[in-house]
Amino acid sequence: MLRAASLALVLLSGCAAPPEPVEQARSYAPPPAPPPTPRDQALGLYGPVADESAAPVETHDGQEPTSDFYDADNPGLAHLQRASEATARFPRDRLGNVDWVRTLADGHVAPRASLDGRGPAGRTLDSAILLTDTRDMPYVRFPHREHAAWLDCENCHPAPFVAEAGANPITMTTILAGDYCGVCHDRVAFSTFACERCHSVPNPAALVPAW
Repeated sequence: MLRAASLALVLLSGCAAPPEPVEQARSYAPPPAPPPTPRDQALGLYGPVADESAAPVETHDGQEPTSDFYDADNPGLAHLQRASEATARFPRDRLGNVDWVRTLADGHVAPRASLDGRGPAGRTLDSAILLTDTRDMPYVRFPHREHAAWLDCENCHPAPFVAEAGANPITMTTILAGDYCGVCHDRVAFSTFACERCHSVPNPAALVPAW
């Protein structure tokens, strides 16, 4: 009886109407970035710098505006440089976030190798990894050099990245959940909504260019 039912299903499937033509692929545009939170605006790092004259903000003894990032009871608060002031001249990406790669390349900052500045220079690795399992999106080029300029190898290996080809099942789902690239990006590194900064290599299988 089971075999007869399976045969009937096959025959019915063969009589099905032909599929409708696939709709022409549309040009892809990156999704809009989420609005910055008050904390992000106060820090001036993620999204446009807040216009402090537009709305009242909490102050500490008439000093600089504060947010939940700052300790309002710390007597040294008045002497603390605002992040928005410190990063005012830094280049920014299309979302208004600080572009830290360009900031370093242009000489705006010079990171220390250690807290006291006496440590040996960090190791550098000028190689790139090409990730091609991106469906119709452009391929992802991961540059070691730009990351090694800020981080030591042990910051990423063996966790969250195993230093072996094919050993890291990276997807946008895992990244947005805070794993792999998401450990830093959308937190202390640029937003995952700046799609073109990672998906930077044309995909020959794509029907239309993404950007």
